[in-house]
Amino acid sequence: MVLVAVILGAGTVPRDPGTLVIGLGTDPGSLDPARVTSVADGHILRALFEGLTIADPETLAPLPGAAQSWSISPDGRTYRFELRPENRWSNGDALTSADFRASWLRLLDPAEGCSYASFLWSIVGAEAYTSGTGGRDGVAIHCPGPYSLEIVLKEPLPYFLCLTSFYSLSPVHPPSLVESGGSALTAPDALVSNGPYRLTGRWLRDRIRVEKSTTYWDAAHVEIPRIDFLAAESPTTLLNLFLTGEADWITKVPTGVIPALRSDPAYASVFAPRPHLETAFYRVNVTRPPWDDPALRRALSLALDREQLCERITRSGEQPAWSFVPWPAPALERLVPGGTPPLSDYIRACLSIDGVVADSHVTAEQWGALGFDPARAREVLIASGYQTVGNPQGTPLPPIEILYNTSPLHQRTAEWIQDSWARELGLTV
Repeated sequence: MVLVAVILGAGTVPRDPGTLVIGLGTDPGSLDPARVTSVADGHILRALFEGLTIADPETLAPLPGAAQSWSISPDGRTYRFELRPENRWSNGDALTSADFRASWLRLLDPAEGCSYASFLWSIVGAEAYTSGTGGRDGVAIHCPGPYSLEIVLKEPLPYFLCLTSFYSLSPVHPPSLVESGGSALTAPDALVSNGPYRLTGRWLRDRIRVEKSTTYWDAAHVEIPRIDFLAAESPTTLLNLFLTGEADWITKVPTGVIPALRSDPAYASVFAPRPHLETAFYRVNVTRPPWDDPALRRALSLALDREQLCERITRSGEQPAWSFVPWPAPALERLVPGGTPPLSDYIRACLSIDGVVADSHVTAEQWGALGFDPARAREVLIASGYQTVGNPQGTPLPPIEILYNTSPLHQRTAEWIQDSWARELGLTV
């Protein structure tokens, strides 16, 4: 599924106008840019840290962040970033190119085991360092000067500037990490950050509090003095917090109340589903036969009516996903007629029943069932020698197990997939 952010804004009970309260829906697993992997935690990190670039709020095009400018070599492989001399950490230390180099090398360090180390593997020597076949000195991250950072890529990467705005590539404060052994990224009185806000409070299973950082280079334009990120996980609890004025903005609501929120005039003005750059998918364990066969995995995909999943289960405006890069033009057109997809100059490849096609060749009307064809899924299984609905001949497919977290929505999704595969393919889940 291509997801939308479900947003309710503007509560009903007056509170401190200087605090924005966001119902984040989870207690952050970490505040370490190198270790965070969840979208929710990323919201907090974007308040605390800033990368070389930031994303334009409308187009998502890269804008100057900690770097005030950059240049790219004619062959597209060498990037030189010029940092703002006025950059400061929240403790007043100067932010230098050496801080970025140390932070990126830490992300790549095989001893750290960071999930997003691969985001930097386009850099010469980076993958070899992470895999243990090369050393730190072989990674092409250089500091020609205290405020200059030079990166050499293995080959041109058109979206490299977009990557530099991702929270995992934010800098961390090397001295405090060394002094604390890593614990400086957890405690409010120890965490040193370079973003528009600084950490001032953390209450387990309650909230994270950040306040405007006076050392941020653009502090004059940070208009919200304080943000509280609530850790409540239940969509019902989040909705109640909003309705009682305890939260200004929540990011999820119970799916069962969505029709009422859309139709009731009292809530329709503040219920605002918006396109969200996230794609939900299932990962198949390809080390276990017979699911190491791409044809069988293709059959699993062909048998799922994503349109029905979005309409009956998720119900928040999500659209079927036929690609990993979210919001191709046909999907956005269905949600926001006339809308322009983020990163509109990016050509998205989509998986149809006949193979990979460019989204420019797909209409909004075709999008919902672009890759749904249960009859063809059964044909694939028969051709591979397996039993399926309507064909008792061949080898029985082994049962498949679905693992999911405790989210009620994820449970309903798994149950829907279980029913779909049983009905269309005769697969036991």
